[in-house]
Amino acid sequence: MVGALIADPPRELIYTLQTTDGELDVYGLPLRGEAKPVLRFKCLAGASSCSAHEHLFLAP
Repeated sequence: MVGALIADPPRELIYTLQTTDGELDVYGLPLRGEAKPVLRFKCLAGASSCSAHEHLFLAP
């Protein structure tokens, strides 16, 4: 289940945050059927340690 969805039209990207495991997925626009993420970041705390509202990511 997606907990957050953010569109970034100037970069032609959509960001989604999964509430179940804390994965942050980045998709290119326009979205097509069966779209796969361009990038995927996992919460550094791990799925078992993540709460539905708090996640930890490192920026490159």
